[in-house]
Amino acid sequence: MGARAAAAVATLLLVGLAVVLEARRDHGAGLWAARRGRGEAAASFASAGALARRLQRGQVIGWTIGLLLFALAMGSLSTTFDDMLEQVPQLRAIFERAGGGAEQLVEAFFVAMLSIVAVLVAVVAVQLFSRLAAEEQRGHAELVLSTGATRGRLLGAYLLVAALAPVLLLVAVGAVLSLNQARTTGEWGVVGEVAGAGAALAPGGLVVLGIAVLLHGWAPRLAWLTWIVVGWSLAMVWVGAALDLPEWLTGLTPWSPLPQLPVEKMDWPAVLGMLGLAVVLLGLGAVGYRRRDISGA
Repeated sequence: MGARAAAAVATLLLVGLAVVLEARRDHGAGLWAARRGRGEAAASFASAGALARRLQRGQVIGWTIGLLLFALAMGSLSTTFDDMLEQVPQLRAIFERAGGGAEQLVEAFFVAMLSIVAVLVAVVAVQLFSRLAAEEQRGHAELVLSTGATRGRLLGAYLLVAALAPVLLLVAVGAVLSLNQARTTGEWGVVGEVAGAGAALAPGGLVVLGIAVLLHGWAPRLAWLTWIVVGWSLAMVWVGAALDLPEWLTGLTPWSPLPQLPVEKMDWPAVLGMLGLAVVLLGLGAVGYRRRDISGA
């Protein structure tokens, strides 16, 4: 009882001391005195492009770490996946359908994983570009434009990272996903094959980004429609094969025209066609962005 009483007394004394200090201290003060900021902006804020890259940096780093860890974890299962599904023929059939009907399960595994990552990378692209809309709503975009930066330069600054980072990330995920398979079999060429398979799916994400830019340029209030495209695509990837849905239904995604390497052969007309569609959407969105009003908070 003595120890408990001493602890209770000490608690009361500390709480009382905290109340006294709270009543006396200056809420506008800190441990360090306030000082003037820099006379000139740092190099990381010296242009619209540099500012956009700085604002998008955290998302790029976070998604990169998360997806590469996912690829590393899933890739570690590639060499034992066949044995794991030997006793579950139903699940094996699902992965074979998700993998484009591949005869070898390891190829179906890579195709299925890349199909999921391709949609997630599209999420990355839309999120990175959506930072421009957030800056407009806060009134920050108007401040940048008041410095002499053109609308095209401002749009391009956010678009560059939103387009380039997800494509590189998809290729990197493909390479990391196949590392364990290459190390086990000694056939390191599979790393390039799976990385190339990821690159072949990149135009689908660029089309989704093009839809986001088109809506932002002409009808910003309808920007949520982009997420319907992403959500539908993710649902088809996850449950389309599991429910054995009709091919015409699961094919209603921006990735369906693209080749599923290494199961299918490379289809350059499809890849270039989807890239062309993405360029057209991006161009139309840029035209709309230069014409519409930019209203901030």
